[in-house]
Amino acid sequence: MPDYRTGVPASLASGAAQVFALQPGWVTLTSSSTVKNLLAAVGPEALAGVRIASIGPVTSDVARRHGLQVGVEANPYTLDGLVSAILAG
Repeated sequence: MPDYRTGVPASLASGAAQVFALQPGWVTLTSSSTVKNLLAAVGPEALAGVRIASIGPVTSDVARRHGLQVGVEANPYTLDGLVSAILAG
């Protein structure tokens, strides 16, 4: 029995477009699938001028391989670490 599964909501593209229309200051990336799904939903141009916070080196590596510039990376690689990295960044 699987512990969890990831999926992409049908409304992701329209919801993400609404969020990015507000020009957020930060985007948090919490997994490799987050990177891929976000880019599929809004495209890299929507991230222009948005600071990117990553939960750890694996996610940061995927983001960079997709042409994104990671502004801060959590250490420790937890949600608390992610928040601390954003506050320090």
